[in-house]
Amino acid sequence: MSSRITAALFLACVIILPPAVFAEDEPGISNLEPIPTIFVGEGFSTLTVEEIEQRMKENRNDAFTYLAIAASHFANRNYEAALSNIDEAIRIAPTSADNHAFRGLVYMNTGKFEESLVDLNQAMQLKPDSREVLCYRAMLYLTMSESEKSLADCEKLIRDFPAWSYWYYVRGTLYFYKHNLAKALADYDEGIRLEPENVILHYGRACTYAHQGDYVKALADYSEIIRLQPENADAIYNRAGVYLEQCELMKALADCNEAIRLKTDNTTYHYARAYIYCKQGEYAKASADYGEIIRLVSDDAQAYSARAYTHYMLKDYAKSLADLNEAIRLKPDWPDPYYFRNQTHEAMGNQAEAAADMQKYSELLDATPNPKSSAPSP
Repeated sequence: MSSRITAALFLACVIILPPAVFAEDEPGISNLEPIPTIFVGEGFSTLTVEEIEQRMKENRNDAFTYLAIAASHFANRNYEAALSNIDEAIRIAPTSADNHAFRGLVYMNTGKFEESLVDLNQAMQLKPDSREVLCYRAMLYLTMSESEKSLADCEKLIRDFPAWSYWYYVRGTLYFYKHNLAKALADYDEGIRLEPENVILHYGRACTYAHQGDYVKALADYSEIIRLQPENADAIYNRAGVYLEQCELMKALADCNEAIRLKTDNTTYHYARAYIYCKQGEYAKASADYGEIIRLVSDDAQAYSARAYTHYMLKDYAKSLADLNEAIRLKPDWPDPYYFRNQTHEAMGNQAEAAADMQKYSELLDATPNPKSSAPSP
């Protein structure tokens, strides 16, 4: 059985990640929340619940009070209630840019991007010099994969507010995805000059260096992130990927161990460590990691197929066959397990079964447009 299976699985994990525009645990704009939310007006954040209730008693047509209630719901991620109160605020004050900006932000968080864009454009018309509204629209375009429009808004933000480091990160990331790594690095450098301990700027620059193959500089940035945030498991994991590129297996393993200690249930980290163990010939340890992945995600066909490889290398062909059978049951149209089961059957002397699996493998490969098999062609 070819060891390419584990390499393919590991590469599928993309251990050197591109700059993460959004938080890993949530879709949407959650990682873009450092933008100051000034849209609700002077003194808003000092209102207590009692003051809000008193203002509501005094004047049911106080749009500002509805905004305050909406903001409370928004903070608790009760978006439906937030929208209901903002709608009321807009009914009372339809020409308030703040009201439309806030509703646009809530729509953005609920995935209603077209509705969000309508409100943000309306807010921009009502308040053309609002940097907050421009921020939200730039984020929205980024979320909608409208990179050119997001870039245009970023350009204006940077031109008008050149000391605001965050937008160098956003523009740098847009350049990164446009494969203009030189401009991406220039923006990350400028952002770091303005705010030397900004983690996301170091993260973006580290990823860019890694994609350029400048692993020494990538390591320096990841190490700086870890200095600033010693329990940043993703940075530790990414640094492991750079160590692997440098063939520093022990350092990569140490980082994977630490990342797993911090995030025990992260299957990507277990895949990475299993790959390192396979590189070291530690197949029993790799098998344990794949077993942990299966415990966490019982229908992961790739984990079964990968564990089958470790059993094969340990010459435990019966276990290898059992795992491949399960991988095929879970993902019957995936060609690779048939190839590896062919190899296992051959090792067990099951020639007829081996021939049948090779036939099936070839049929599936031929039927798959642009196949990406980790098994060699027969």
